[in-house]
Amino acid sequence: VSGGLGTGLANEVLNEANLVVAIGASLNPWTTQNRAVLRDKKVIQIDRRHNAFGFYTPVDVGLEGDARVALLALLKRLQETHRVPRNPDDQTIQKIKQFSFARPDFEDGDSVDPRRAVWYVEDRLPKRDRIIVIDGGHAGLVAQQILTSPNADSWGNGWDFGSIGQGLSIAIGA
Repeated sequence: VSGGLGTGLANEVLNEANLVVAIGASLNPWTTQNRAVLRDKKVIQIDRRHNAFGFYTPVDVGLEGDARVALLALLKRLQETHRVPRNPDDQTIQKIKQFSFARPDFEDGDSVDPRRAVWYVEDRLPKRDRIIVIDGGHAGLVAQQILTSPNADSWGNGWDFGSIGQGLSIAIGA
């Protein structure tokens, strides 16, 4: 996850890119740091919804279709051109290899650090069969960075309009 909700590594890697292929991603202000991670880059957006293109961020190319089918077709086309892709520099490769979302040492004293609580939930929920619904607020930011889901359709949040307290109704609906 890039932008303000991410861990920072994605932003660093994106800064080295000259092309961004966004697959099923909205490219909203929060995940693009108000478009800063996309500045001076070509953007290809792949989405099954035609109205997604340019909704938050202008794109150079919008490919409507299933993410897997569209991406495989794009990769095949690139292979047919026989162009050698630019590889990341050695420093970027080292950052990626050494990155681990390490669990911090919690010094929460008489209260519970929200990160500790979210890691507890992450460790105990089944990984392949779950739907995650996040409510707004500070704990939602922490959950966004830690919890994993089996696919994008198994993820929901109630942060629209800056609201807090929509999570329960969204979870019941899910």
